Amino acid sequence: MSAPISYTLRDASGALVALHERHDLPGGSKRFSWRGPDGTPGLAGLPVVDLPLYGIERLDGMAPTVVVVEGEKCAEALWSVGIAAVATVTGAATTPSSKVLAELGGRRVILWPDADPVGRTHMATIAEHLTGVAGAVSLVEPPEGVPAGWDAADAIAEGRDLAALLAGPPTPSLAEALDQIASFLRRYVVFARPEAIVAVVLWIAHTHALQYADATPYLAISSPEKQSGKTRLLECLQLLAHDCSGIAITPTASTIFRTLEATPDATLLLDELDAVFRDRSDKYEEVRAVINAGHRRGATVPRSVPGPKNTWVVKQFPVFGPKALAGIGKLPDTVTDRAIPIRMLKRKRSEPVARFHVRTAREEAASLVGALAAALAAQPPAPEAEIPVELPDRA
Repeated sequence: MSAPISYTLRDASGALVALHERHDLPGGSKRFSWRGPDGTPGLAGLPVVDLPLYGIERLDGMAPTVVVVEGEKCAEALWSVGIAAVATVTGAATTPSSKVLAELGGRRVILWPDADPVGRTHMATIAEHLTGVAGAVSLVEPPEGVPAGWDAADAIAEGRDLAALLAGPPTPSLAEALDQIASFLRRYVVFARPEAIVAVVLWIAHTHALQYADATPYLAISSPEKQSGKTRLLECLQLLAHDCSGIAITPTASTIFRTLEATPDATLLLDELDAVFRDRSDKYEEVRAVINAGHRRGATVPRSVPGPKNTWVVKQFPVFGPKALAGIGKLPDTVTDRAIPIRMLKRKRSEPVARFHVRTAREEAASLVGALAAALAAQPPAPEAEIPVELPDRA
């Protein structure tokens, strides 16, 4: 095994934060490790999400445009040809914190994902967090036919036209981005009413612009019988909604509030809630209470947790965040008056849908989410929107 390649990670002021070592292993695989400024292994408790962007200290007021890539190797490759670049060092599964991304404020940011679904999702999530922060956001679209994992360093090694790649396609308008999401949904889901797809698309956009909202309407997906498309709609939402990790079946209360504690403003998809609301015993009382409370920003639920010296203390857990609730039958009024109702019916033979292949759908959805995030960054919602008088103050 060759000697590791060491990258120096500094904050915007130039202060040394950590050393990131890359170990190239036999067979083409690689392993990374961290060391503190004094060479001590590890990060001494510093969360990875709070690590600065690699190369951030090289930027100055004269660099109005910056390319964001995944990994130091790609950033160095771009700097070698005179292009200002920074790199995420969190790994594609994690997003740098808002404090870290704030260093890009006011600049035109070009996000260059690795050519795979994970890389696209990584940069799409960063684009969401740059809404209202960056002056403009766009994404590089990898050329057709490149291998999985193809990146900026590969483009330079192959002599690609970097100017054309960085120019990329024009950022879609918000209306165009929403239309593309609607087309994606129509391919896999049949809605009982034409206005339902409009509501679902706008709700998806709402999850990506949640920082502008003081309240979040739930998406109440119901049907009179099984096999009416509820689960397929949830599967699509899992790919399109903001920060959505999966579908929770008859979740517990702690599943909900601990998820939101770990990932504030995450989108939760809760299925088979008919069982939760049909059972009037104490078994699901906590779940009902958490769902009923979570539509307002700042809402919390108190729980006792272990404290110092064998004591117990009360901790407030956040419960605010967008939620899609699915079940058979009618959801209770306490939920529906906080929700957008989406009634699903079993589709007819004359209403075909495309076969849902997760890998293909995930890659396409990541591109759509990136376009939506870029459109929202260019056209953020107004801080104070006009609320129709038909909507009660509780909505």
